[in-house]
Amino acid sequence: MIWHPATHIWRNRQNQALRPWLIAPGSLTKAIENHTQKSVTIKVLKQYFGIPTPSEQHYLGIKKSFALIREVYLCIDNKPWIYARTIIPCQCLTGKFRRLKRWGKIAIGHFLFGNNGIKRGPIEIAYLSSENVWARRSIFSKKNKKLLITEVFLPAKWDKFS
Repeated sequence: MIWHPATHIWRNRQNQALRPWLIAPGSLTKAIENHTQKSVTIKVLKQYFGIPTPSEQHYLGIKKSFALIREVYLCIDNKPWIYARTIIPCQCLTGKFRRLKRWGKIAIGHFLFGNNGIKRGPIEIAYLSSENVWARRSIFSKKNKKLLITEVFLPAKWDKFS
């Protein structure tokens, strides 16, 4: 995937319906719930300690170090709408961030957007044509702690969602 600043998204006409969702600065979970009037549930696919991909390491500014990697689906009516991957470097799993080791089936947005002092960095957007999916990613940080969240919009669900 090739990532671009969200400011470049206006150039692509394929993503008209998704544009507001790709650049939305707040909690994607809350925005989906408000729009659909349904609860988003989290299906945890994997949560493990591992080494992030080279792209993730570069974006986070870390070298080959272990991180907590969490992969989930955000579901509506038990159907996945978003695939999300969170990378939290091990050295960041202290203080309030330590809770994320056992976060379970709760949307991570509840932690990020309910905790004053955590700031979201710029949103980047990518399109993977072979899979016909759009994705966004950004870093959330507080002081010297940061984590990366990548969200992939599953196409079958978003084609009709605007």
